[in-house]
Amino acid sequence: MATVLQRHAPQTPFVARRHLFQTGTLRFFDVHFVEASTLIQGGELKLSGEGDGIVLLALPRTALEREELEGQQATVAPALERLGAGRPVVLVVPETSVRLSQLVHELAAAQLVRTSTPELQSDPVARTELAERIQELDRHVASEVGRAFDPRRSEWFVAGERLELSSWRAVSSVLSALCDAHFSGAPPIRNELLNRRALSTSAARARRNLIEAMILRREVAQLGFEGHPPEVSMYRSLLEQHGFHRRRGDTWRFGPPRRALRPLWTAVQEFLRDAETCRRPLIELYDRLRRPPFGIKDGPLPVIVVAALLARDSRVAVYERGSFVPAWTPSHAERRIRSPDGFEVRQCRIGGQRREVVNHLAEMLFPSNTRRPSLLGVVRGLVQFVAKLTPYARRTLRISDRARDIREALVRAREPAQLVFDELPAACRCPPLGSSPTNDRSRIDDFVAALEAGLREVRDAYPALLARSAAALANHLSLPGDLAELAVELRSRASLVEDTAVEPRLRSFVVRASDGGFGPDDMLASLLTQLADKPPPEWSDADEDQFEVRLASVARSFRGAESLLVDPNGPIDGQPLLRLSVARRGRPEQERVFPLRAAEESRIAALRDRILDTVRRPRAEAAACDSEQALAALALAAESLLDGADGSQPERGGR
Repeated sequence: MATVLQRHAPQTPFVARRHLFQTGTLRFFDVHFVEASTLIQGGELKLSGEGDGIVLLALPRTALEREELEGQQATVAPALERLGAGRPVVLVVPETSVRLSQLVHELAAAQLVRTSTPELQSDPVARTELAERIQELDRHVASEVGRAFDPRRSEWFVAGERLELSSWRAVSSVLSALCDAHFSGAPPIRNELLNRRALSTSAARARRNLIEAMILRREVAQLGFEGHPPEVSMYRSLLEQHGFHRRRGDTWRFGPPRRALRPLWTAVQEFLRDAETCRRPLIELYDRLRRPPFGIKDGPLPVIVVAALLARDSRVAVYERGSFVPAWTPSHAERRIRSPDGFEVRQCRIGGQRREVVNHLAEMLFPSNTRRPSLLGVVRGLVQFVAKLTPYARRTLRISDRARDIREALVRAREPAQLVFDELPAACRCPPLGSSPTNDRSRIDDFVAALEAGLREVRDAYPALLARSAAALANHLSLPGDLAELAVELRSRASLVEDTAVEPRLRSFVVRASDGGFGPDDMLASLLTQLADKPPPEWSDADEDQFEVRLASVARSFRGAESLLVDPNGPIDGQPLLRLSVARRGRPEQERVFPLRAAEESRIAALRDRILDTVRRPRAEAAACDSEQALAALALAAESLLDGADGSQPERGGR
């Protein structure tokens, strides 16, 4: 009979109304029919529902069975307590109702006829009559159930104790009292948008905005909210009212709530203490706060958990799918709301030599910080250092083995303590730290110095790439080593050959080089992007090699274009171009175009005079030669210099 009633006459859950008005939390009791014999015999009950409590409507078949159930409360009550798993359970035992039994059997028979008689499909009259009969039986059953379980005609028990109830209002009062007792640790949250089991779309959006502000503006008064959007009311009804977020000292931050919520805060701290030796799934904290004595609803639950984690931000490490999360972001919080089972936490405490190591690392990373450093603060700084690197710096192999190992240790970081005290020392070729009860200052200093040098090398990998690339550009095109001077001269020379540059790659190079809107750094980045087909921050080592090859090709084309424009009277910002060509049988002609710079004119003139002095010595001297011999010697010398220029030309930055 219980199965039929549960399927065909489900009861509306009971609501603890006074509790709702006083706390802002809607709590309800699921209603289930159960055979009295099952309770007497201690049979297993399988109940569904997500209510805050349970009301069991027992169905005794006889008066004797009813009396037996009432008399066995001492054994039934513990079983019901286990069934409730901390939730309140109310047992209702009505008087035996023969009429209810008859109606239930008739209803079951009518339902069976409707589901197992194919002929009804072709007989609409019979089908209509049967449907009307079932509706009538449903009404009679509902009426009889209400009469049978009326508190004036039935006995109500809580924890084996009989309750004296005379009305449904009295029932509601008892249910509210049970909720008060079982959920005493829950904070009152008078916000209908937030304090719900499931949020509406607009309320979920407001909660998302609130959590984003908690993460990004935690040190701002009232999280920086202005006006009256729904997230402001959520903030005020929960975080502000209960003191989760308030001014502490000189700044606003998250911390322990006010005294009324200390039991809830204590439960959170106990969970985190249990997470000191190993990671704990965050879903366990959710489950703990969902259960009595808290019974937090799913609407405010993520907000409370985020507030607790932010309050312990310097001690609690968070992991997503096994990977350490160096810093909370709104996207992390959003994923945690959708699937909290993918997150874990671990509390990190340090002392002794480990504290000394952390202090030294903090001095290196945060020299101006006056707060007491934490292990997680140091690790977050190190991991974020890697996260801010360009893709090139994160993957280049053109750094030392030590710097490479340091970078890889930070990229693979899984456990903060293991990273700082084991993996980074190993990468720095130092022994593990933190295991000795005494402080070994020299070992710590050696480690910190090696780590600082390695981090500096990783950080400088990208600037070094730009410097090498600029030097290669200067070498191939005979440009000044200073980047600002290089840009000015290259722009002037490129503007002259722009009209004659036809080959696509050369023309693209010339157009970028002659663009007057670029500063020196932007010009360099633009040219490197054009030559390697990708921005230099995204280069790999192979891209740098490809850049060198393409630069050599473009430089030859650029010089060829310049050779067509050489005019003894044609200045480049006052600098005439010189063209030198050497050819002899059996070898290809070599040609070079270069500017005669005013800044170098005196040095060049002095060298010219020394050469002429050698050539014009009196014929009596052994080194004397005629003009043709002198020109031949100069041609061979020029050929040798041009051979060197086509290969690996020395850098020009030291001129």
